[in-house]
Amino acid sequence: MNVANRMGWLQDFLDEAAAEGLCVVRNCSTCGSRAFSLRLLRVVQSASGIDRTARGWTSGTLRYLAGALARLPAISQRDEPAVRTMIMRLYDFIGDSAFEDDFAPRFHLSAAGEILRGMHRHYAALQIARQEYLDYNDPKAVDARRAEKRAAGMLRQAQRREYHAQYFASPRPAASEENN
Repeated sequence: MNVANRMGWLQDFLDEAAAEGLCVVRNCSTCGSRAFSLRLLRVVQSASGIDRTARGWTSGTLRYLAGALARLPAISQRDEPAVRTMIMRLYDFIGDSAFEDDFAPRFHLSAAGEILRGMHRHYAALQIARQEYLDYNDPKAVDARRAEKRAAGMLRQAQRREYHAQYFASPRPAASEENN
């Protein structure tokens, strides 16, 4: 089916990709979602009427895809991974600053914008977790934790020695002959 001949070509493409079970995992270690990406490129080129002889993504096809994403009325839970992959492809080809300046404003009030905001929240959470990990594993922090554990262990050992010294220093009850 040629999905590019209708106004809702992107939703039709998403439906076909789901029906065919195309992998949309961006960093898939098996396929890298290559079949999805190649088919998406062909469909965007066909829908946009932009030069189909170009071997890859052009600024025109990227802008056309961004516009189509911004016009999607709703994105089902089934299609969210595919839309995330498309947004990441835009990031890959355009770069962070250009994407944020030129493309992200188009998504502001759209369903794709909600996914993009979710991606930003996820990225921020990852950055916080990464910084916490780096702070926790900083050599100075590790040395400080080790010194604290060492001091706590030495304190426990001193308390045990004091307890045993008091226990053995106290007089023992005399053994009566009945106990022998």
